[in-house]
Amino acid sequence: MLLHVFLSAKQTEPYSDNPFTLTGHDDPSRTDDRDDDQERRRIDRDPGVGPAGQTGGSAITGYKVSRNGIDNRGNRAWSTTVPASARSQVFSWLNGASSYNLSVQAITAASTGPAATVKITMGKTPPSIPLSVAASKNDTTKQAIITWTAPASSGGSAVMGYVVTRDGTDSAGNGPRTVTVSATTRNTTFTALKPRTTYTFTVKATNAAGSSPVVSVKVTTA
Repeated sequence: MLLHVFLSAKQTEPYSDNPFTLTGHDDPSRTDDRDDDQERRRIDRDPGVGPAGQTGGSAITGYKVSRNGIDNRGNRAWSTTVPASARSQVFSWLNGASSYNLSVQAITAASTGPAATVKITMGKTPPSIPLSVAASKNDTTKQAIITWTAPASSGGSAVMGYVVTRDGTDSAGNGPRTVTVSATTRNTTFTALKPRTTYTFTVKATNAAGSSPVVSVKVTTA
């Protein structure tokens, strides 16, 4: 899941107290970087660095943007500094159905201003991709075994199962095959493969919100 922070600023008098007022709301646009079904939200900062657009008499040189919590790759609290001209910052890999505090601070040559913080709660999304997807074959029995491990993120809703597919036709003339297995299953075997044939197998995870992107592997039989 992805979160987009939008900034605006002007530079006038010395700052005091809280540097900005932030509000969080859904952005109707969405994006997909193929890591998962990502939700975009927007956080706007009122113009100025202080309550009256105050900067301490020094030009803004940048902004420190940060979040707390843990993302779906196990990274903990994170922050970055962006240029004074920046007006947005993307937070990626956020967990579905999780809450985060997002903060913005203005930076001048004199100091870093107080932080304004907004709390956002991400909605439930499809899971991220299954991990460690691999294929092995047995040319004697004309079988392929597809294995995987659970996604890094469930999207805030329990994984319900996995959909595993094979393209092409088998030795009996049957076309592409799709198998749905339980959430605890970690392998599927496809039989009756034709000799000297390359097959593509895909795996995706599903939950109540939808399906992850697929991960594909290939097997070529002898």
